[in-house]
Amino acid sequence: MDINIRKIYGSYEIPDEIYKLHELETEVNDIGLSLDMIGFRPCLHNYSYSITPPDLIPFANTGGDGIHFGFLTDFGKVQNLTKAPIVCVTPTNDPPIRYMAHNIFDFLNLVSSIPHVELLERFWSNTDETYIQEEIMEFTRDASSDWKENNRKVSERLKNKYLTQQVNIGKYLQKVKKERSYVISVSTLDGLGVIGSEENNSIYKKYQFDFNNLIDDNELKRIYDYLKESSTIEKLAFIRDAFYCCVVTPVNDEKLFYLITELMQSLNLHDEIQRLHLRK
Repeated sequence: MDINIRKIYGSYEIPDEIYKLHELETEVNDIGLSLDMIGFRPCLHNYSYSITPPDLIPFANTGGDGIHFGFLTDFGKVQNLTKAPIVCVTPTNDPPIRYMAHNIFDFLNLVSSIPHVELLERFWSNTDETYIQEEIMEFTRDASSDWKENNRKVSERLKNKYLTQQVNIGKYLQKVKKERSYVISVSTLDGLGVIGSEENNSIYKKYQFDFNNLIDDNELKRIYDYLKESSTIEKLAFIRDAFYCCVVTPVNDEKLFYLITELMQSLNLHDEIQRLHLRK
């Protein structure tokens, strides 16, 4: 596995499920196919966009429109990535960040329950089961018999590799989104929120980004003043909102980028900082 992929994982061990995904790609390549057939390609490099949360570790992509999936570490609160939530980043859609599953095992069940993983992004917005089944039928209706056979072969290999189970996609997505909302201490613009030890009914002061103005020196001062008085959980919410609202890169806005990396340093978010510096 590429050394830069290992760096993305930082202090976390790479789960066996990710090694298996790379093994599976090699196995289907050997029969002239690819996991691209089901839209579940292992990430072979740092597959991140500016809107990708800094505490997300991308591990797979669909091959279309920059859609990728990753482990959400909740800023290091997750101890083991097999227990980390799975989030979809779909840069060209609204909303671009979507909470998909409570863990990799549930996510793999979702993947094996549909003919192409990119459909999950669509079903997240509409969890009606009738709609889901109609979309699945529409997706495969005009496909050639060769495509259907190859899709079946790849899907079966994935199911056998992970011993997955068929799930009701709509019900599961409804359930996980609701359950995520119960553990959020403070909401964020990307919908993921921040979980913490504080009581969920605490009152937090959120930083209000001004979408009509650039991050100039006056805005930077307003940010510094806010962060001086904010709690840890408010700071984490600020980081989430900043990545959602702004293009946080040294090329686009050097001052904001270094403000946020300094903030992360003060919060001991070393893995997150490393991921930022690995982005192209």
